[in-house]
This record gives sequence, C-alpha cells and structure tokens, in this order.
Amino acid sequence: MKITKYSFASLAFSLCLFLFLSSSSFAQGVFQFEIESFDFGTVEEGNKAEKTFVFKNTGNQPIIMSNVRASCGCTTPSWTREPVLPGQSGEIQVSYNSAGRPGAFNKTITITSNASEATKVLKIRGNVVSDPANDPKMAIERNAIALGKIKKGEAVTYKISFTNEGKKPLQIHNLTSSCNCVKLAGRASANAGETKELEIVITPTQEGAFDSDIVIYTNSRSQGKTTIKLTGTVVEGSSSVLRNENSGF
Repeated sequence: MKITKYSFASLAFSLCLFLFLSSSSFAQGVFQFEIESFDFGTVEEGNKAEKTFVFKNTGNQPIIMSNVRASCGCTTPSWTREPVLPGQSGEIQVSYNSAGRPGAFNKTITITSNASEATKVLKIRGNVVSDPANDPKMAIERNAIALGKIKKGEAVTYKISFTNEGKKPLQIHNLTSSCNCVKLAGRASANAGETKELEIVITPTQEGAFDSDIVIYTNSRSQGKTTIKLTGTVVEGSSSVLRNENSGF
C-alpha cells in the first residue's frame, strides 16, 4: 500500500495526539492517606470528637480539593485550601458535635478533587455516652400541693418553683395529669444552679374532692420523671383558692 504525504502526516498527528492524551491521563495527583477511617471509641456527650486526616500527594501534579462534604450537619470538615504540590502533604480536619446525640454514630466525609480518585471517602465512628453525674436534675420544694377550694370549670394558673441541681441545662418538655385537667402554661428551662418557676393551668370538671397526680417530663435521662400530687375541693360558685405562698411556693 502506497503511503502518501497526507496519510503520513495524518498518522503522525494521530500518534502525537494519542501520546499526549496518554501522558495527560497519567499526570495527576494521588492521595496517600495515613489512615482513611477512625474510631473515636467512647465520647462523653457534649464534647466534640475531632480528628485530622493527613495525606501526601504521591502523584506528579498538584491536588486541588474543590469540596469536602460530611454526611450530616453534626460533622464539620475543614481542609487545605491551597494546591498540594507533588511530595507535599495536606489535611482534612473533622469535628463531630456529640451534644444531644447519645448512641453510636458512623459518618462519612466525601472529598471532591482533581486527583486520580475524583471522589475520596473518609469515615469516622464512635459511641456517645452521657455521664449521669452531669445530667440536669429538677428539684421542687414540695411533692404535694394543697389547692384549697377551686371553682368547677374555672381555669386557674399556679406557679411552681423549681431548681436545677444538675450540671447541664434543664428543659421541661411536657406534663400529664391523672385527671386530664392540668396543662403546662408554657415550657420552662433552667441553667445549672438556677431557680425558675413552672406555670401550670388547672381546669377541674367535677365537683367534690380533687386528687390528681401530675407528671413532669424533662431532658434528664438519669432522673426520669417528677411527680407532684395536687389535692383540693372543687365547688360551684366563686373560688377561694389558696395563694401560692400558702401552698409552699
């Protein structure tokens, strides 16, 4: 077969293009991490679990990380922003916020870059535990309140004083009553050592002796629920309710 100048030039161009593309495909940065997953073990709730993943660029081109994304908002990554040259090292810093997240966790951090692996995944795991000694603790002056005489169908508000004797903020989430006639007037909270007032609204529906247990639910895992007994007499007509100071509050 006769090879013309045109066909020879075309063949040479194709060969050069192939060699250029081939060499370009091998001209990339390469991640080499010291470790790609880390187990924090046991983490006390409220603390931040932090780990720095270090890597070396063993390729022949700079590595530029365009994005580093965690699998949840509880994990915050930061990373080397400037190009990591061949032979140099970079890092990804990871911080896991354990506040309000008891139990096991398993998270991923995805790196997007121009390296030979366009996406690279790192992993962290651990188990968050709460020390009961640090829990919030609700303390009330009395577990029984004498209401005196209260009017049937009339909503009356009472303020109950309480103190947080724990080391973490106390939050009151809900309240239930055996008579289904007592409700929270609003949620309450208290910092460690702080004294606050919890407002409850009582609306009795039946005349006669009043005897009801109210159960208060908080964010304290070790203490559980707090129970207060309410007693009194429900009558028709005007109320003659005992004031809070006569009830010990």
